[in-house]
Amino acid sequence: MEPVALATRVEMSGDVAVLHAEGDVDLASADALKTALAGALEQSSTVVVDLGAVGFIDSTGLSALVWGHGQAQEAGGSLRLRRPTPMLRRLLEITALDTVLVTEDSDDPSGN
Repeated sequence: MEPVALATRVEMSGDVAVLHAEGDVDLASADALKTALAGALEQSSTVVVDLGAVGFIDSTGLSALVWGHGQAQEAGGSLRLRRPTPMLRRLLEITALDTVLVTEDSDDPSGN
């Protein structure tokens, strides 16, 4: 099965930058996710990464999300993961990143 290329777009919802990711996040595309996160952080220190359309993510993708989390915190904001797949939730649990990265199922940018 061929990997699905990563596509990203950022939209503002009030003062929150919502980064929509679609496709696979792996060694070949993790830098693209990191670049998209940097762009979102230029627009707001509060970022929501919508992962509902991400089919696969590996350790390099997790690393990019942790990097984005750190950058958001340094800027006085936060990074939340919206609609993570069951596979990603399991990965977060296994790596204990579920204690660092906040997840949400809602489409409300405020997290409600």
